[in-house]
Amino acid sequence: MLRYASTLLLAGLTWGLAGLTWGLAGLTWGLAAVGAAPAQQAATVTGTVEDANGAPLPGANVVLLDSDYGTAAGADGSYSITGIEPGTYSIRVTFIGYETIEEEITFEGGAQVRHTFSMERAPLQGEGVTVTVGSRARDVAAEDMAVPVDVYGTDEIQLAGAFETGRILKQIAPSVNFPQNTLSDGMDALRSFTMRGLSPDQTLVLVNGKRFHKSALVNRLGSGVAGGSSPVDINAIPANAIKRMEVLRDGASSQYGSDAIAGVVNIRLKNEPLDPTVETRLGGYVTDPYPNDGTMYSVRPSFGVALGDEGGFLNFFGEYRLRTPTNRAGPSGTNPNFGFPWPTSGTTDEVADADDDGFYEVVEKNRTVGQPNFHWGDERSENILLWANGAYPVANLGAERPTEIYAFGGYSY
Repeated sequence: MLRYASTLLLAGLTWGLAGLTWGLAGLTWGLAAVGAAPAQQAATVTGTVEDANGAPLPGANVVLLDSDYGTAAGADGSYSITGIEPGTYSIRVTFIGYETIEEEITFEGGAQVRHTFSMERAPLQGEGVTVTVGSRARDVAAEDMAVPVDVYGTDEIQLAGAFETGRILKQIAPSVNFPQNTLSDGMDALRSFTMRGLSPDQTLVLVNGKRFHKSALVNRLGSGVAGGSSPVDINAIPANAIKRMEVLRDGASSQYGSDAIAGVVNIRLKNEPLDPTVETRLGGYVTDPYPNDGTMYSVRPSFGVALGDEGGFLNFFGEYRLRTPTNRAGPSGTNPNFGFPWPTSGTTDEVADADDDGFYEVVEKNRTVGQPNFHWGDERSENILLWANGAYPVANLGAERPTEIYAFGGYSY
């Protein structure tokens, strides 16, 4: 009788422990479900960005305004943004040369939204924009020109994502190239652009329609078409001072002479009073197996004041730009003593591709000189730019083009 009661007691205790186990398991699953609920509320938007003909637009930017959500379209034009908190967002799609799209989309918790954006071309000639270049008449509408004039505004300049004015122009104008020289004397610092594959000093550069002076430096060690040229230092103009760039390619020399065999670039400075602004930028290179280098820092303040009540203005622009050096040279088994030609002298380091990865390493160190013992890349460059642009109407007030006193210029170091 006692043995039977003990058995019942043990069985009841076992079932009680089993029930407690199931209860704890249920509590665990409940907590897991509660913890997972917020994660399941995130929404996703996917789709493609294409032109009017259905061709993909790789690299198009898709951004949810006033949020941290955004991405760029892939090679097939597809995009995907995940982890979106429920709510209503304005989604903006931009691509150079196309009209900006901005739509409002509401995301519910856990929603999977698919949206295709079809973008229309926006002529870079800038319909309705009056240009200075390309006609003997002053201020002609771009669409009325006998020759094509490409007009690149503030949006294109910002989207270029570059620091130096010459590199910005290269990013947005297909006919422009911006070669990077190394070991080319003063041209390492004074870097020029070329247009249509011709010499840098065969492109006429204007600022507000007036000829911008060339540099005094002769490209003595520059290679290719740049050799022997005395180009304009377009990088001496801070990018935050530029309202738009007008590029004339065809028929330029017939109007402007032999200085414009390659074409004309007219830089229009901002001509309205500006609010105080400070813009900062940071960029660099990450290239294995070389160390991360070439970091660029840029700080660009600007502000302006109104002069009188008839549209006068005085704007000031500045930029501090620092480019740290790059070096793409690998270890060398020679000891250059900088004679001509450069012979080797003394014991050299033994250099070989020991691990067969395509890059040479020092196998046996025989010299105290560090490796790489040569520099091949950008030098360190530090620039200080101060510019101003102003005008004050003095006659024909209220007219479309009043008579005014104007001045612009700058100091660049």
